[in-house]
Amino acid sequence: MTAAISGSTKSRSKAIQRIARAETLDVGIADLALSGFCAHMRNRFSREEPMADSRAARSARRDLTIAVRAAASLSARLEGKADSYLDFTSIDFSSINLASIDLTRADLSNTVWVGSRLLDIDFSWCTFNGVDLECTRFIRCTFDSARMTETMSFGASYIGCDFGDAIVQDSSFEHSFFDRTSMNSTTIKGSSFRGSTMEKTTWVSSQLDSVDFSMADLSDTVMAGSTLRGSRFDLASLQGADLSGADLNGASLRYSDCEGTSFSRTDLTLADLYMADMRKVDLRDALNVKKEQTDEVVIDSTTMLPNLID
Repeated sequence: MTAAISGSTKSRSKAIQRIARAETLDVGIADLALSGFCAHMRNRFSREEPMADSRAARSARRDLTIAVRAAASLSARLEGKADSYLDFTSIDFSSINLASIDLTRADLSNTVWVGSRLLDIDFSWCTFNGVDLECTRFIRCTFDSARMTETMSFGASYIGCDFGDAIVQDSSFEHSFFDRTSMNSTTIKGSSFRGSTMEKTTWVSSQLDSVDFSMADLSDTVMAGSTLRGSRFDLASLQGADLSGADLNGASLRYSDCEGTSFSRTDLTLADLYMADMRKVDLRDALNVKKEQTDEVVIDSTTMLPNLID
């Protein structure tokens, strides 16, 4: 078996593809082959030796693309038949283009994807620990139940993606772009979306404790029913956003633009609303609002305040 998967990345990829396409799958051999192939990929494309912009580097990226497809196809055949998984830890995927690949349950810890373009990739249940996603472009990718810790996603784009039930902790998505992306039922703690833009993005029933949305554009974003305790929206745009039923206990909205935002049944206990723009806002149905909070907001004749007693 060793000889069957030895040689260059291309020859190894072809061997893996032959195993994956076999009419009868030898689970033991396939499991061993996948494990050895992933080890070869980690050694061949290590992030410790990043690919430069050269002809050799472009050839290496093509080899890596073929290798990823081969490994994913065999992993799919082994689903539920063996304990093997795609171990892509510490691989440099920079500037790679991938489309329509199932990477479910892959371990992507310490990988680099800087400047890559990823289309219709299934990252469900993947592990992203210490991953560099700077300026990566994700189009219609799925991150259902993915786990992200200390992931850096500065300046990345997420278009038509789904993060349902994902768990994110201590990660940065600063100055990133989200368009038609679902963040529903996600759990995000101690992470930053500072300066990011979110168009037609939904965060329904999510746990977003101590998340930094400062200076982000959240216009028309839906965060209904989400927990946002201790999160920061300083200088953020929340125009037309739906925060109905959300828990903003201890959140900071200093100098935020909340014109036309829905606060129906929103818990504003101890929320810092200093100089928040509350024009075209109805706060009469918001919960636990104190007079000292409303005294500090920007209002006009279109603002509806609750009847509060000094």
